[in-house]
Amino acid sequence: MPHDGKGYDSAHLTPRDYLNASINDPAPFEFCPVFGPGDPVAERRGQWGLLKSRLHQGSNARVQKVVQKALSGLPVTISVLGSSVSACHGAGDDPVATKCYPSKFFDWWNSIFPHPASELTNGASRKTDSAYYAYCSAHHLPDQTDLVILEFDSADPNTKGVLYNDYIVNPEGARKEFYLDPILASPGGHDLIADVLTSYMMQQICSGWAANMGHAFDVPYMGEGGSDTTTGGPQLLGGVGLRKGAQGVNEGDGESVNGQELKHVSLKVPPARIHDRPSDILQFREIDPFCVSANDLINPLPPSLFYGSGWHAFHPAKGSNDERHYWYAEQPTSRIRIPMRLSAGDVAIYYIQNPEDKPGGSALCWVDDNVGGGVELQGNAEVSEPTPTLTIIDRHVSKGSHFVECQLLGEEGKASAPFKILGIFST
Repeated sequence: MPHDGKGYDSAHLTPRDYLNASINDPAPFEFCPVFGPGDPVAERRGQWGLLKSRLHQGSNARVQKVVQKALSGLPVTISVLGSSVSACHGAGDDPVATKCYPSKFFDWWNSIFPHPASELTNGASRKTDSAYYAYCSAHHLPDQTDLVILEFDSADPNTKGVLYNDYIVNPEGARKEFYLDPILASPGGHDLIADVLTSYMMQQICSGWAANMGHAFDVPYMGEGGSDTTTGGPQLLGGVGLRKGAQGVNEGDGESVNGQELKHVSLKVPPARIHDRPSDILQFREIDPFCVSANDLINPLPPSLFYGSGWHAFHPAKGSNDERHYWYAEQPTSRIRIPMRLSAGDVAIYYIQNPEDKPGGSALCWVDDNVGGGVELQGNAEVSEPTPTLTIIDRHVSKGSHFVECQLLGEEGKASAPFKILGIFST
């Protein structure tokens, strides 16, 4: 198979140098400028919604490194890692769907790719009271999640900005158009996710072209053809060279110094962030969230756990106003035991509390045989409507396999108001 002598397989490549100095405005792409008459995504989705979909862009340097490299005619590699997020999917093993996008995923991602142009394209779930969101709100507040993304300077396009107005004006219409269920996107929802990502990339392509041609300065200029200093090798086409005034160019002689290399080095994730553990935190244990949810219809609890326990699984009828799935018991002393896997050691119960005028049962929940350390959970509270509530029942439990038991309180032989559990979480 023919090679160009520099390690590239050029047999199937047709490179085009978009940064050739002979090309002048307008940009050689019909969709530039974005939101202009040639932008098909903006025509479908509207400018305001697409602008609001870009929750965080950072410096755009990592994306521009790839975009500017591709514009110069060099090959680039694009990888897609995707997953459907439910309350529990991936809580143990899937690095994307879990942990509300904490640093662990980025550590894994950057251990594979030295300094990728990472992007998180998120679909907005309409089930804001789902077990997944309860866990995120308990352990990763929105500002903490954003700080993780900021830390790695990664883009975060999100469909919420496009969906919000439609959902507020016509919730049922938005549900039918964009969702298969409270969490999963329909084909129309996936089209929306694709448009949000496409619009962001079109913006970066138009801005990258303008920056390389010296027409604009709103994104970083990443050097000659977006050179990749990780390979240390020469480029296929070379692009148009460093433009006058760019970092690392000496006026007059055009000689390059180490400015561009330093710029690329600054994009790398420090190795210590990937491998090391905090040395100033005694007894530190890595969080590895795990959950068992009544909403998980793909991997539900086996029926054997319910036999003879007095506990039952409830699933709402299709089209029901109440979309909650839960486990419940109505006979006092009914006890259920649920296997769990722990890492950092916190255990929490996610359950429903009713207003005082709508009786709810109470339950005692504990970990393993620690009955004396169990926590009593009340099915009633000062709330105006049935409200999902998260309560931690134990902390610093040893790492490994455990079980959680919950027993309905009350006098044996007498009926009780039901106590409803949505899920059980551990860190």
